[in-house]
Amino acid sequence: MAGLGQAQLTVLQHVGFWWHSAFVLIFLNILPFSKHFHIITVIPNVFAYQRRKNALPTVQDIEGKVEREETLGINRISDLSYKGIMDLYTCTECGRCSDNCPAYITNKKLSPKHLTLALRDHLYDTEEAMFGKDSTVTVPQDNAPAQDSSENGEPMRANPPAPEGGYFQNNQVVDLVPNIIHPDVIWACTSCRACEEQCPVMITYVDKIIGMRREEVMMKNDFPAQLQTAFNGIETNGNPWNISAMDRADWADGLNVPLMSDTPDAEVLYWVGCAASFDDRAKKVARATVQLLKQGGVNFAILGTEETCTGDPARRGGNEYLFQTLAAQNVETLNGYGMNGKRTIITACPHCFNTLGNEYSDFGGNYDVVHHSEFLNGLIARDKLKPTKKVGGKVAYHDSCYLGRYNDVYSAPREVLEKAGVELVEVEYWNKNKGLCCGAGGAQMFMEEHGERVNTKRTLQLLDTGASTIATGCPFCSTMLTDGLKDQEKEDSVKQLDIAEILLASIELDAAH
Repeated sequence: MAGLGQAQLTVLQHVGFWWHSAFVLIFLNILPFSKHFHIITVIPNVFAYQRRKNALPTVQDIEGKVEREETLGINRISDLSYKGIMDLYTCTECGRCSDNCPAYITNKKLSPKHLTLALRDHLYDTEEAMFGKDSTVTVPQDNAPAQDSSENGEPMRANPPAPEGGYFQNNQVVDLVPNIIHPDVIWACTSCRACEEQCPVMITYVDKIIGMRREEVMMKNDFPAQLQTAFNGIETNGNPWNISAMDRADWADGLNVPLMSDTPDAEVLYWVGCAASFDDRAKKVARATVQLLKQGGVNFAILGTEETCTGDPARRGGNEYLFQTLAAQNVETLNGYGMNGKRTIITACPHCFNTLGNEYSDFGGNYDVVHHSEFLNGLIARDKLKPTKKVGGKVAYHDSCYLGRYNDVYSAPREVLEKAGVELVEVEYWNKNKGLCCGAGGAQMFMEEHGERVNTKRTLQLLDTGASTIATGCPFCSTMLTDGLKDQEKEDSVKQLDIAEILLASIELDAAH
């Protein structure tokens, strides 16, 4: 442009200015009608993000809703919260959620990205019925949800967030499952929250999936048959394996473990959990933990037969009613011993840890809950436990989703292992907040998995580190990775141990313990 005069340059300046201004203003009007709408919705969506990510939303007045035949979960897209609706508009389609989803990378039907896009497309298809100025609701009476009609007898307008009759397809009420979302999609989720950890615009997925499960379980009675066994066991004997509740404390035979009923002034309650009470492999972890607590001079006790399942498998499996029954029972027991915010509860199960510490507050239980890795690390720091025998060898630590991503506990387990004298090695990329799920969460422990198994995928990642021992801090992870080692015929050459077992091997126990 060196040869242009001042007049020509001025014209180009004005053309450029007004072209860019017009383009921006036109684009802003186009935004709501394109995939780029997320540019507008991302800021309010991030602002509305529920930072209490480690707890599922509670169904309020569940007894009353059952009597009134109201929805107990997410049946139609109208059952989504305003944040849930905004999630659908905010998705950038980057695919990071699916790339880190254990179900997706093992070729299950679930893809968090496509779940969101399917719901979004359904919302677009029906938004005229939802948000149209003159649209009214006309639904078959046998499918219409229980709602009051307007005073003049005219149908109510379809105003969000709860239009009468929900969203429509061909002027009919449409249930999301199976019309929009295939049932296998919601039952493949491990509730690991890897999708939410990786989402750059803070979209939530697990609450939507569990919401759809609640509807399938409690309203339609349509769920995987294997879950019925777990539900029956929890309801009858307080554990998903349906073993007699009277056997809950048998794992402690010979250890002289005090009961809370005998020592109500104990400073610490050791919440054992169902796995460590009834699973033979997990019992060894419970016994190792008790030996370490005694060696550390901790004044602790257990509930014994007063303990029952926290309800985590029931809640993640969609049976919110059963979960709330168990929560009320456990809160009454714990509050009866004065545990409400006054004394410490420790547990070796991250699922119990998360439920007791983060979800029971909705039912009047506010507890100081500590994972056994943190508690044991504290005992070492105060010289109550003194590792003197170096265990040695390469150890790969597997991060439990409910300990890591849910509660940000990453350092304590690794510090315990390092103080025990092992050489800690990490899985490349798939570690800490990017760690791959073992495949047991979201009640998957009690369901049949089809196709490539998640625990096999994770076991291969851990074996690639060249470790001679795989360490865990969760009984579910322990079971899944032990099965993975057997599947790879490595159970004889590679050990699978809990961090408590590794620490115990590094300590000279007093004769009394």
